[in-house]
Amino acid sequence: MRTLGNTSLRHGWTTGSCATAALQASYRLLMEDEACRTTRILLPRPVHDDKEATFAIESSGIDVKGNKREAWACVMKDSGDDPDVTHGALVKVSLTYDWDDTMMDGDNCRVLFHGGEGVGMVTKAGLPLAVGEAAINPVPRAMMTSFLRAQRGGEAQRMKGGRWTWHVTIHVEDGARLAQKTWNGRLGIEGGLSILGTRGIVVPYSCSAWIHAIHRGIDVAVAQNYHHIAAATGRTSESVLRERYHFPMDAIIDMGDFVGGMVNYMRGKPIRKLTLCGGFGKLSKLAVGARDLHVRRSRVDMDFLRQCMREIKGERDIGSRHREASSALALWEEAHAQGVALGDRVAWEAARMLSLWLKESAMREVHVMAIDRLGSVIGEGVYGV
Repeated sequence: MRTLGNTSLRHGWTTGSCATAALQASYRLLMEDEACRTTRILLPRPVHDDKEATFAIESSGIDVKGNKREAWACVMKDSGDDPDVTHGALVKVSLTYDWDDTMMDGDNCRVLFHGGEGVGMVTKAGLPLAVGEAAINPVPRAMMTSFLRAQRGGEAQRMKGGRWTWHVTIHVEDGARLAQKTWNGRLGIEGGLSILGTRGIVVPYSCSAWIHAIHRGIDVAVAQNYHHIAAATGRTSESVLRERYHFPMDAIIDMGDFVGGMVNYMRGKPIRKLTLCGGFGKLSKLAVGARDLHVRRSRVDMDFLRQCMREIKGERDIGSRHREASSALALWEEAHAQGVALGDRVAWEAARMLSLWLKESAMREVHVMAIDRLGSVIGEGVYGV
C-alpha cells in the first residue's frame, strides 16, 4: 500500500507520471526489443525518501508505418484513494523518431509532443502552453524529455553531424468524455484531457487538480483582459452570477470550497474587482476567516451569527427562537421574518475578510452575494480594498 505520512489512504499517480512510464516502455520496445512488464520512473519531487516509482505495463506493441516503426505502451491510471475522474483510464504513449544527418549545429536531440485521441488542445491564451499545442503540461514534458536525452545523448554525441527528433504521442482512453467532467472546456482546452502533474503523485483528497484548475482559470481570465471576474461555490451560484452580470464562462472561477487557494493566487494578478457568490452558510464561514469552506474542514459559527443579529437589532437578547436555531439558514429565516438584514451583514463581513486578504494586490473592490438553496439572493455586501 502506498501511503502518505500517518494516513492509511493510498496516494496515486498523475497522468504525467503514467505517460512517462508508458514512454519508457515504448522506448525499450522500439530501441532494445524489450517488452517490459514493469518500469521505474524518476519522480519530479521525491515522495518522502522515494525518488522513483514502479508502474505495471498493461500492454505494448509495435506498428509499422511505411519504413518507420512506432512503438507504444499503455499504463492504467491509478489515483489511489483520491476520487479522480481519470482513475482507471488507460494512458497510451506512442514513440517514433527521425534521424537527420544534415543538422550540423545546435541541439542534437529534439523531442516533439503530439496529442492523440483523448488529449485536448489549447485554444486560449493564459495557460502555460501556446495556443495550438497539445495539453501536455510542462513538468510531464520535462520528465519525458529528460529520459530521452539521457538514453540517446551518448550515442548522438558519437554520431556527429546529425540530430534525433523524437515524436511522442499521448492518448487517453475515453478522454474526450472524461474531459466533460473537468474544467477543460472553460479553460479553453478542447477535445480531451490535460496531461498533468507537478509532483508526480496524487495526494488523496488534496483536490490538487481542482486548485490547479482554479489557478489556470485565473490565468485565462487575465489573458482575456478581464478586470472584473467572478467566483462561484457551485452551479447554482454560477447561474446567479451569469444571470446578474452576463459573465462569459471564462470570467467565472469555479472555486468550490477553496476560497483561500483562489485568493492566494489572485493576489499577484491585475484584477480590480471580484464578485463572489455562494450559499449563506458557506459565506458565514468565510466571514470569520475560513479559507476552506467544506463541511468537513470548517464549521458555521452560530455565535458569530447571533452576535450579528444582536448588533443589527441593537438588542442584547435576540430571543429564544434565534438562540435555538440549528443552522445558518434557519437563523437567517428567523431574521428575515423580523425584517433583520442578516444576509446583507454576513455578505458584507465576507467581503471585508476578502478585502483584508487582497490588500496587497491590484484589487479595488470586492462584492459578495449570498444565496439560499433555491438560488435567490438573500444578501449583498461591497467592500473597497
